[in-house]
Formats: sequence, C-alpha cells, structure tokens
Amino acid sequence: MRPKRWEVAFTLLLTLGLWVLPGAAQERVRPSALAGSWYPSDPQELARRVDGLLEGAEAPAPRASIRALVVPHAGYSYSGRTAAAAFGLVRGQSFQRVLVLAPSHHADFHGLSIADVDAYVTPLGQVPLDREAVARLRQSPLVGTDPWAHGREHAIEIELPFLQRALAPGWGLVPILVGRLGPADYPAAAELLRPLSDEGTLVVVSSDFTHYGARFGFQPFPPDAHTAERIRDLDQGAIEHVLSRDGPGLLDYQTRTGITICGYRPLALLLHLLPADARVERVAYATSGELTGDWRSSVSYVALAVTWSAARSATPSDLAKETVQGVLNASDLERLHGVAALGVKAAVLGQSEALDRAGPGPDPDSLQGMKGIMLPMGRAN
Repeated sequence: MRPKRWEVAFTLLLTLGLWVLPGAAQERVRPSALAGSWYPSDPQELARRVDGLLEGAEAPAPRASIRALVVPHAGYSYSGRTAAAAFGLVRGQSFQRVLVLAPSHHADFHGLSIADVDAYVTPLGQVPLDREAVARLRQSPLVGTDPWAHGREHAIEIELPFLQRALAPGWGLVPILVGRLGPADYPAAAELLRPLSDEGTLVVVSSDFTHYGARFGFQPFPPDAHTAERIRDLDQGAIEHVLSRDGPGLLDYQTRTGITICGYRPLALLLHLLPADARVERVAYATSGELTGDWRSSVSYVALAVTWSAARSATPSDLAKETVQGVLNASDLERLHGVAALGVKAAVLGQSEALDRAGPGPDPDSLQGMKGIMLPMGRAN
C-alpha cells in the first residue's frame, strides 16, 4: 500500500529535523520520533511513568558530585529502571547545560554531528539547545550537521524525558551524535569538548551494551544454559575498561571481541575527556534476556556514574603542578629554580665558568634546606 502524502511529508520533516511550531517565529525544533512507542505520548502519563521509575530507583549514594552518567537507551519497558538508577543520582540538581554523547544508528559519518535545530521536543515540552556552546563547537571542522542522521535517531531523545523530570529547570542541551573517529580524533574531540565539561555541566553518554543473538548478527556462543553468564562476562570485560578510565583499552576490547556496544565510541570519547582525578562507579546492570526469559536475543543495559572533586577539569599536568606546590613553598621554588639554572649553565659552559658568570647568587648555606625535600610519586589511579 502506497503511503499517503501527509505521511511522506511528515517523514521528510522528521528526518530533516526541521519543524516550525505555531507561534514560534522560525524556531526550528526536532519533533519526537519515539512518543507513543518507546515511551508514552500523553504528557501526564509520561511524567507519571518517569517519576515512578525515578522514585523506585535503588542506587548507592555517590561519594562526590556527579559530573557524568552512562545510561542505556532502549524503550522504558526494557531499560527504564536501569536508566532511572543513574538519573536518580542527580534528581533535583541544577546544571547550566547537559552534554549528551550518543551513537548514530541510522547514518555513517566522520566526527561529531549536531542537529541544525534550536530545540528538541518531547510530550513534556521543548528542550532548548545551548546555542552559545553549539555555536562554539560548530567552528571545528570535526563537527557537522548530517541531517539524515538525526530524524529517526533514538539515542538522544530517549534520555530527554528523564532529564526533564530529574533536573531543575534552566539547563541547555548540547546533543551530539558521535560518528567514526580515528585514533587522533579522540583526543582532538575531547579537547574540543573539555571547556564545556565544567562544573556546571552534566555529561550523559547514551549507550546499550552487548546486543546478543542472530537478529543482531552477533552470536559468539550458542544460546544455552550458560548464555546469561557468558553475556555478563563479555559486558564485564568492557565495563572494567570504563571503570579504569582506559579509552584505548575499550576500543581494543571492542575490536578483539566484536562486542556489540552501540555507543563504544561515545564511551571512549568520555574516557578521553575525563580528568585525572575522575572516578567511575558501577550503578546498575540488567539484560532484556532477564526480563523476557528468552536468551536467544538479549540486550544489556548498564548504568555508571562518574565523579571528580576538582572545581574544574584537572589535567595530569595540573595535578602534578598542584602536587609540587603542595610540597614546596614560594621560597623553595625560587631556590630550586636558581639551582636548576646554575646546573644548566654548568653543563653548557663548564662548572667553573658557569660559577663565574652566575655572580653572587644565593648563599650556598641557604640551599641546605633543599636536601630534605622529596617529591612524592604520582599515583596511577
């Protein structure tokens, strides 16, 4: 049966992600592609559904402020409880922006892609984009629009009702689809996003984990009495790389095992983005196989929380600088600089000539205190 004209027009507008709401002067919004299927289309029913999931969430209390979450993106009947366990950790909190990193399920492109719209729409209302942040990102050649990637994509939209109900109002959205990235692209993309991942930002990585079964083209072991355990072990191998903040290790694990984590690229990008003092904690884990009892086809859902204590994103060099400053006072640093300069001159000019050119310099007795100063070794984790 041929589609009706209005169906063709709606599909085209949805795919392009361009929709002008009545009364909104040329405001471009991305309409919901999931309402009525992946989650309820009625606003009150959707609000009750999300609030019920958040209230029923059972998750350990974090030891520091939540700065990033890893959440699944299936329909609420399947992954809603797992997602709620993560979003419940930030319920009632205020953020300036929410940066969502998600995979593209319908288009292949290089780099990062942001829909050319002013807002996303769910039955709960509009979610405005952080226009200033998006405009800054668009200056990079790594960022495109790729309109055909956004129309039917669920990985960003599925998180929005949770964010709308969990967070205090007033935040702007930075919705990014992550496409193909080469080894050099990950640190470049992380450097691009780092200024936007400050203390006023919540980073959300949208990803399901193992997609097992013939329908997904991934069946490394047959469905039998051990399938659930084997899937869990496969997921755990990937989770361990995330917990240890090992982005290259996660990418290598995906290559070696072929594990079907749809958001492995956004996950790896998050790990490149994290500061040295970040800590990743496991919050919840579930599988659709457990829900349906049918292990011939199963998708895994993981919730993780990321915390770090620094007021801004601390790089390893920042931490090294803070460590030195915590051991040496200003006078010590001045003396150490003088000793280092003298050593360089001695190496280039010869010791006696360097001393002649050094002039009066510091009293040798004043350097005795430097002997007892030891710099601590930095911890690996």
